[in-house]
Amino acid sequence: MSELPFAATTPVSVSRVGLKARDAENLAAYYRAVVGLQELSRADGAITLGAANRPLLVLEPAASAKPDDPRSAGLFHTAFLLPSRADLGRWVNHAAATDQVADFSKIVG
Repeated sequence: MSELPFAATTPVSVSRVGLKARDAENLAAYYRAVVGLQELSRADGAITLGAANRPLLVLEPAASAKPDDPRSAGLFHTAFLLPSRADLGRWVNHAAATDQVADFSKIVG
């Protein structure tokens, strides 16, 4: 049996993620409705979202951002590690109770 690589056994933490968006307001609405993040602050057009007063995501408006090309591959997700399985269960219940689907186009049209 081989040893797991360093990256698989060493915890890594990212303080917060920054995203540039053509429409930061609608993207913030998506993260509030579907993911359940709360708006923590606004400054210079940027919207900071998080949970339990911990900033997790900063959305910056960028009107010059190009639309996604549906024919190309790319990184189109942000993942959040929840503290426990119970927290994950609560989020699943939230998603089911609010009848949210992780379909960005239905939220931001």
